[in-house]
Amino acid sequence: LATMSHNTFNGAWEASSREIRDLLELESSKDPAVVPPKDFTSQSHHLSVLYIKYAQIYIRLEEAYDQMVHPQKRRALKLMLDGVMGRVLELKHALVNLQACDYQYLDEILSDMKLTPADIELPVAKFFRRDNQKAIKDRERLLEQFKAPIADARATAPKPEETPMTVAEAVRLIQIHERARQGRLRAKFMADIRNQEQREKRRKEGGTKKMTRAEAATCIQRHVRGFLARRQLKKKLNKIFLFLGMQMPAAPPKKEDPILLAKKNQEVRRATQEQYEQQYQAALVNIKKKIRDVEGPDMKENMADQIRAWFIACRDQTGKFPEFPASEDGGSKAIFTADGKPAPPPADEPKKDKKDK
Repeated sequence: LATMSHNTFNGAWEASSREIRDLLELESSKDPAVVPPKDFTSQSHHLSVLYIKYAQIYIRLEEAYDQMVHPQKRRALKLMLDGVMGRVLELKHALVNLQACDYQYLDEILSDMKLTPADIELPVAKFFRRDNQKAIKDRERLLEQFKAPIADARATAPKPEETPMTVAEAVRLIQIHERARQGRLRAKFMADIRNQEQREKRRKEGGTKKMTRAEAATCIQRHVRGFLARRQLKKKLNKIFLFLGMQMPAAPPKKEDPILLAKKNQEVRRATQEQYEQQYQAALVNIKKKIRDVEGPDMKENMADQIRAWFIACRDQTGKFPEFPASEDGGSKAIFTADGKPAPPPADEPKKDKKDK
């Protein structure tokens, strides 16, 4: 994989992060010069601009998440992508409630921002299917076992059953096609006869004249020059039509087609994602096992020493050992604070006389 591709998606992630921070500052600002008025036009314009910007951020993040191969980065990017998707939905609902219409016309705002409707066309996130591929296959397999119909937009609609053709209709159809074939043959035969008669007539009128070598060479030169001139004119016309956009450029070879190369690169990156994800999951298991086997005994001994010291400190202050926390309360975990250190011993209790004990 090219380093430039990694830098491209990392740059898209960084740029999206900056834009999100700027938008959050804009939305949370209390400055009267920034906060839009409460009238319908200002609120609609403000929400539409936010919707467009968040839609552009979503498009960039979705592409970056689909092509990024680093497992830890993909997890952090997924959180940001989920947040942006939620914000886009919130702005869409706000526009619908404000305008009382399910469709928003953003042509003027897009024109002011030098954008086209295609720039904010929200694609369906690819991870909806790719991350749940196993669950989707299991569901399809289960539906197939129950012979249930699957509502798939990619499946073609069943063709209506055709009524069988009667014998009379079949004979009539064969007759029509046979008469048409015979008519074409007859027309071709008559055209050949007419052309032959015209050639014979021209031969009789013109007579036979033998060319000299110079005349034959001139005739050949005339035809060759005409052929070369027509070919050169055709090339010039193709260049003009291509420049004016009236003609599509010639398709490059499949090995050099940039679209096919880009799709192939995307598939390679997705395969690399799966490979790195497997390595990441295996590394988590190995590191956890290594910590348990190598550092686990030392950690267990240190925690036991801390718990003993805590019990002794409690006994020194209160004169008796405290009750060990129940398993429902977390057991020895309840003894430690959030930073991993033992909790301070309980406050001193009033000591009782030995007679009362």
